[in-house]
Amino acid sequence: MKEANIRSDKGKRSFDDIMFRVIQLLLYFDLNQTNLMYKANMSHTQLKRYMGYMVEIGMLKEVKEGKYPEIIRNSYKVLPKGVEFYVQRRIEKALKEFRELVE
Repeated sequence: MKEANIRSDKGKRSFDDIMFRVIQLLLYFDLNQTNLMYKANMSHTQLKRYMGYMVEIGMLKEVKEGKYPEIIRNSYKVLPKGVEFYVQRRIEKALKEFRELVE
């Protein structure tokens, strides 16, 4: 899977913007896949694509949890590489906002 933008720059989210939002949601909320999909404003296909990619590159880890074997919930844990990505993007966004204020 490529890291290129999956949408144009005309107000639509980039690949990195979506990954940032997913990590942000997972850091602050305990969400199952359906809730994550809705809060990140993604389709099921997009969710599978992004989560697969983020697991593949080591930003997330898929965790299967549940009290009973017949009711297992898939969720994701943010790994250090994901936290690093999140922090770096937060810094970049803050610097961009600061530059816009100064101009």
